[in-house]
Amino acid sequence: MNKNKYGYGDSCFFFNPPGLEVRKIHKDIDLSFGFLSLYLTPPPLLKTMEIVEKEVNMVMEEVVKLKGVRLLKQGRELKTILEKQEKAIILLLQGLPEDANVKRMREIGIRVVPLMYDSSSGKGNKNFRCEKFVRECVEEGIKIDLSHCSHTVARDAVRVVQKTGVKGALIASHTGCFEIYNNPRNLPDDILGDIIDMDGIIGISSITFHLSAKDTIMPLLNHIGHVISLGGKNNVAIGSDRPYVKMKKEWWRKRVRWMQEKLDPEKKMGIRFPDQPYILNTPTKMSVIHSELLDNGYNVGLAKKITGQNLYGFVTKYM
Repeated sequence: MNKNKYGYGDSCFFFNPPGLEVRKIHKDIDLSFGFLSLYLTPPPLLKTMEIVEKEVNMVMEEVVKLKGVRLLKQGRELKTILEKQEKAIILLLQGLPEDANVKRMREIGIRVVPLMYDSSSGKGNKNFRCEKFVRECVEEGIKIDLSHCSHTVARDAVRVVQKTGVKGALIASHTGCFEIYNNPRNLPDDILGDIIDMDGIIGISSITFHLSAKDTIMPLLNHIGHVISLGGKNNVAIGSDRPYVKMKKEWWRKRVRWMQEKLDPEKKMGIRFPDQPYILNTPTKMSVIHSELLDNGYNVGLAKKITGQNLYGFVTKYM
């Protein structure tokens, strides 16, 4: 195995499935750094800044108990952390509170926030305005994640950031390619191309029902290949949006049923079991993806970019 000298990086991950303690990290986990998703409580999620702060405090109480895990607040810290053979986590918020305060989110350690609405005015939130929020994020150096919003809102955010001229402000931490698989959580080529043009990162999710009707790892590779075809060989990464554990099949099925009931009661998202390929049900999922890339014609250099080098470059340059 040609392990990435930058370490394996994931642009959206959990140490454990939501609801379990952060501190229970599997001893064989092969991840070195990434964006740790703040998504530990059951729905409804993170509706106020007070809840967000409690969530961050809960995570940090767990993190301080972890040996060899560091919270990264500045990108320049990453090289030193990895040289010490420690793991670096960057806090990613998956759920935007109605009273979102960008400056306060920065102060408590959050570095990536999502746009969560179907329209620029903020469906269900009279106080939200896309342009104002995006500009505040750019000013505070918080990365704007387009993984959870409609295509309309994503395009609005792109236009706002383009006006600022700031590079590295937009990412898609866990998504897929709409042209490959028609799922509303996937992004169309024009938005993916804009993220590439502005030197952002595009993390491809390992979630089966986002990528294909098939449950193998091949759809993941196909979506990666599509981003590269758009000129994104230096921007594509893995944003698994899944835990680094081996789940027992019975428990795994129960967890997917819980997701269906809590997150997709109207069955619009198409949540199904398995929610990730069986081959990735492991704490060493990045090693598996690395091997699969090599076995399917990707050269060593490109496989390293996808599994860590691109994300490493983005974090050290822009965070």
